[in-house]
Amino acid sequence: MGNSVGDSMEDFTLVLSTEEKRVCLRETNKKIKRILYVYEQSLKDTAYNYKSYVYAVILYISSFNSLFNYELANIIVNLNSLLINDLNKTQIRKIVLECKHIVEEIENKMG
Repeated sequence: MGNSVGDSMEDFTLVLSTEEKRVCLRETNKKIKRILYVYEQSLKDTAYNYKSYVYAVILYISSFNSLFNYELANIIVNLNSLLINDLNKTQIRKIVLECKHIVEEIENKMG
């Protein structure tokens, strides 16, 4: 019997096509690149809070990490380091570039 209101969601599985996964990864890379912009803006304008933005990116990636066999875990860990440490722009840039590289590697492995 199929899932209906009241049935458990335990058996529910979400599957994305390869193209849908590519779209997800491209959007992830855009969000990761934006971290540097938000960081720079936060130095000029207190209305910008780059750590809040990083947290939102982590939540975004966490929401579909299982669809990529948890290959995005390293990105989540690296971005979390931005939240728990006081880093300078060079260190932040290095982490952002490393995360972008991981996303690109995952996309390239998809063929």
